[in-house]
Amino acid sequence: MTQAISQIQIAGNYARWDKIQQLPSLDYVCWHCNTRISSDIGYRLAVPATIYNSSDPSYPDLLKAGIYLCHRCGYPTFLLDGKQVPGIAFGKAFQHVPEEVNDVYNEARNCFGANSFTAVVLLCRKILMHIGVEQGAEEDKSFKYYVDYLSDHNLITATSLSWVDKIRKVGNQANHELTQNTKYEAKDILTFTSMLLATTYEYPAMEQELD
Repeated sequence: MTQAISQIQIAGNYARWDKIQQLPSLDYVCWHCNTRISSDIGYRLAVPATIYNSSDPSYPDLLKAGIYLCHRCGYPTFLLDGKQVPGIAFGKAFQHVPEEVNDVYNEARNCFGANSFTAVVLLCRKILMHIGVEQGAEEDKSFKYYVDYLSDHNLITATSLSWVDKIRKVGNQANHELTQNTKYEAKDILTFTSMLLATTYEYPAMEQELD
């Protein structure tokens, strides 16, 4: 059976969405297949027009709300007034990063999409410490030690050295203090982690494939 828009693949089979509706078209990136689409099918949310100011130039778009279905994979996304649930995983996906590292990295990406920014910082901290030990650093040391080790052993590229102090501060803060990290802090450490994964695993593996 070929997949139709109203179907979603589950355990190798296709399940059908029941009684789907025609909706006002909205553009978004599907959280599941990471495809930018314009969807007009799903399940409408009946938003009372009286709660919005009709003089607002974005008024018509504000009334577009509901559970939208992806044309490509069939997965649902809730859209309302510029908000999207589930959110989009942030950061680059990799093909050559070791599975155990990649799983934690993707968990951090998904946490970002769910606005769980402190979790992003803590997960990336674990990844950076893991890479440090894998590259010869001693175990059971501080986060600062591992960041310094990566820098001192040229595992952080020269163009990324300006990130070191910022990442060291963010990582230690999440480890020693009961504070919530911001979206910007999470974005910084996730971007830095992505760069390190690329230079440590992804690019060397791609180079071997070209030989």
